[in-house]
Amino acid sequence: MADILTSLTALAVSAFRSRSEAVSKFPDWYGGIFSPDPVLQEAHRASIISPDNQAMKAIGELIMAEPDFAIIAPREGELDPMVLSAQGGIRTSLDGLITSLLTSALLQMYFLRSPYEEGTFVRIVLEGFEELRRAVRGERVRAYDITAIARISLPEGAQISTPWGLIRPAPPATSIDPRSIMLGQLKTSCILAEPRLIRVKFDRSASPQLSFDAADAAPTRSRNLFPLACALASNDNMNPVAPIMSWFTYLLPFQSGLGFTLPVLPHVFGGEVDVGGQISQIEEWARIVDRAHVESVEIAAHRLVSAVGHRMDRSDALIDAVMVWENLLGTRIETAFRVTAALSKLLEPDLIKRRELHSTLKRIYDIRSRVVHGDQTTDKTKIDQACGEAVDFAIRALGASYQKGPSWLALTSEKRADQILLEWA
Repeated sequence: MADILTSLTALAVSAFRSRSEAVSKFPDWYGGIFSPDPVLQEAHRASIISPDNQAMKAIGELIMAEPDFAIIAPREGELDPMVLSAQGGIRTSLDGLITSLLTSALLQMYFLRSPYEEGTFVRIVLEGFEELRRAVRGERVRAYDITAIARISLPEGAQISTPWGLIRPAPPATSIDPRSIMLGQLKTSCILAEPRLIRVKFDRSASPQLSFDAADAAPTRSRNLFPLACALASNDNMNPVAPIMSWFTYLLPFQSGLGFTLPVLPHVFGGEVDVGGQISQIEEWARIVDRAHVESVEIAAHRLVSAVGHRMDRSDALIDAVMVWENLLGTRIETAFRVTAALSKLLEPDLIKRRELHSTLKRIYDIRSRVVHGDQTTDKTKIDQACGEAVDFAIRALGASYQKGPSWLALTSEKRADQILLEWA
């Protein structure tokens, strides 16, 4: 009698070789309904498979014969188990779990740009089965947090190595439904794949309860820090690189379907920026911000990303950029003077140039204050200029602060300002 791995290998080989026929039966119109994003459409098509039902039934019987898998085996009069992680869950039969080993392997190959080869597919399917075995034992499971990135591009074959995972060019989308394209829609140009070790639970109750460690439920840091690293690595601080993290999905090796989160966020209109020549700078800044980032500057990081990537109104972007200054160096009294004085000393060692910089910062702060207080007489050209300058100084200030390390960033903004004003030479 064949063992599970031998039978699963045969199933994977058969399913892979029959994919062309399975895809040909797929209705073209469904992709546009599934998602307006061409890469998600193509991912859905890439995961189409038609496994041999008899072979699946035989594998199911082999699995049920092993005591370890009793938690997922069918039970008379009971619901199928809900496969739960901190990111959500889906109720899945044993046949569904076996099918998911195949579809998830195809999705992993698609998003990670693995060679589209039978041997690669079989290996990933077998690795997925071992992850399923770990899950039923209560051990952590390897998964991928997939993030779509728009507004930056990489040459084919290039990649950016970050502390969170590899960023690769998005897979080509060859079967785009023209009815799904929307005006102003973000186009996925890169994919960030973050390996994670997570807990998975199997719950047969009618109303399963999600209960996981905070670390498992915490959102990945990359969604704010990678755009920040790109902005800090920019060659032009007044027009920084502004990648948009446009949708997210979680890829378990034995969970069917491709659920995804599509945040409804405004974004600055513009084309893609080729960052192939800035890979080393982005990688270096990614390491710096990941190592130094602390909660006390979360507002500064978030507001800078918002200013450069999401604010269509330049007044809003100006307000966000100055909030970066305040989060870094704000105080409860004499805010405008102390923030601009501390910021000018942080950025300019030369005394004469520092006085000129301080005057510029005060001018920007004044324009921002007039905007905040509803002054309709402020010239739009001055707002636009002040916004570009404010972003420039925000990037420079954040860069200098991250380079000073986590102990500096962990101070309150008032203590940072006091140190600069009272202790720095």
